[in-house]
Amino acid sequence: MIAIFEIRGAYKGNNHNNNMKIKKIVEKNTCQICEREIKAKKGIIAHHGYTRPEQGWQTNSCMGARHLSYEKSRDIIPKAIQSVKSFIGLKEAEIKEVEKGEIAVPFFRGKIEPTNAGYKIRQSEYLAKLNYEIKSANREIERLQKRYDEWKLVEVAK
Repeated sequence: MIAIFEIRGAYKGNNHNNNMKIKKIVEKNTCQICEREIKAKKGIIAHHGYTRPEQGWQTNSCMGARHLSYEKSRDIIPKAIQSVKSFIGLKEAEIKEVEKGEIAVPFFRGKIEPTNAGYKIRQSEYLAKLNYEIKSANREIERLQKRYDEWKLVEVAK
């Protein structure tokens, strides 16, 4: 996709051109991972952050950055799926440890030890959080797999 942006404004020291228009042509394609339209010189997606679905935090850079756009490839999607599966494995292992009740669980800026009176409540809350993260990650795998399965090569305008 080609986007044309108009930039209006004055240049420093040049009061005669306050309404001067400049047109800038920017090629945008779709990121394989986050599905956003991102600048893509020569089909390579620029660096951009990625907000995790339902979690609200943003990574330093989306896994789809510096790869071909979705219009040209789907090659990074399997790696993303594997990354999410690894995340699930780590969370499942953490659940087993927390269920034993032998390790401290996060609480505000510290941790609560099993010997603390409030441990059982916090343990239950933390297990719910871990299970929610796994559920959310499984939805992400479903989304990525569907995207992979539905991919078709698209001819991009030059």
